[in-house]
Amino acid sequence: MIALLVGMNLTAQNAYRTGVEFLEKQFEVVVFDCRPFLQRPIDLHIGIDPRFRRIYQLTSVEDLISILQRLNPVYAIDFIGPCRKMKLIQPALQIAGCKFVIQKLGQLPQPNVLIRRSNQFSTLLRHIFGGQKHITSSSSDVSETSFENTRLLPRLSKLMEALQEHFQMRYFRIAEIAVAAGSQAIKSCSKLANDVVSAKSNDVHLFNESNKFLNFHSNLSLPTKFAVFIDDALIDATDWKLIGIEPPIRAHEYFTHLNSFFARIEALLGIEVIIAGHPQCEGNRGYVSRFLHRSVVFGNTPDLVLRSEMSIVHASTATSFAILADKPIVIITTSELNRSHYGEKIRNLAKSLEHKAIFMDQDWKESDIEVGRTKAYPRYIKKFLYDDNAFETSPWESFLSYTSKKVLA
Repeated sequence: MIALLVGMNLTAQNAYRTGVEFLEKQFEVVVFDCRPFLQRPIDLHIGIDPRFRRIYQLTSVEDLISILQRLNPVYAIDFIGPCRKMKLIQPALQIAGCKFVIQKLGQLPQPNVLIRRSNQFSTLLRHIFGGQKHITSSSSDVSETSFENTRLLPRLSKLMEALQEHFQMRYFRIAEIAVAAGSQAIKSCSKLANDVVSAKSNDVHLFNESNKFLNFHSNLSLPTKFAVFIDDALIDATDWKLIGIEPPIRAHEYFTHLNSFFARIEALLGIEVIIAGHPQCEGNRGYVSRFLHRSVVFGNTPDLVLRSEMSIVHASTATSFAILADKPIVIITTSELNRSHYGEKIRNLAKSLEHKAIFMDQDWKESDIEVGRTKAYPRYIKKFLYDDNAFETSPWESFLSYTSKKVLA
């Protein structure tokens, strides 16, 4: 038996990401839904994919211990990530004799550790102190200064709590196994696990399936030439509420700039822009209407990329499809988005692809969108999608092969 430790919504997208149908080839699969334990809200309007069958909701570490004793799974694959609750989860698994498995199968470019820590700390300070007025030392401002000082102590207390929380966002013990896609993930996992299994990213498998059947059939009715926008659902993603943070940009400003950018692209290049709808927004009519008259297509992003002239992106992991298809990529942002917690992701992607992000809210020229393929594509594939040791043809094949050999050993 194998357990999936999850802290996300149990959607079709996440059923594929967790590899339920592939792991079932060798294991009985159970789901440990840790959202209550992690104090994450459960939205009852979001359906549960039928591939998630045996689900156990955990509200405490005592629940986890009890279920581990009853079910006795051999492995537990982590889809929660480093967090303070791991201080409780990992010892419980170890006591139960359940091997802890981590996975990095969709990693995006990251800055080095020092830069990342500095950026995270700066974001934290802006979040906590962002609304504070500038205080002068003139005598006329004494009363206001005193008032502000009374507000400063709670803010400092909040900062200390946030810092403590931040430094506990980690694993507390070495995992037995890591399943990693690309040299970057393999390198980071080598410090987190005893054994590292090289695999291909989920997006690589989705792309290969689409590419295999591209010339045989397609239920998409598409224009001859078009650009595809791979949407990150920056406003409408259900994950924002799940993890308790605000969207990175205001809706009205964002969609005003976005649709104006699309209109100019369409006029300059004489092509349509089609939206690759984000999976979390399927069925959301309000989401579709935000793109005005443009077509929004769900569940076919690899096909759209393969048939398109170019891809327009922020920092979605699905940018991998355009890289694998050797398609031109245009990376877009705004001044507000650049200052947000999501801005770093966009900057890191642009740097990795040797592109410059276009600021939609600033003056930009037609030559700025004439971004072709770069020599960075092969490096990106090896670094973030799969290395030379990844042999698998279907998701989780490398992990299943590894566990089979362990049984025979």
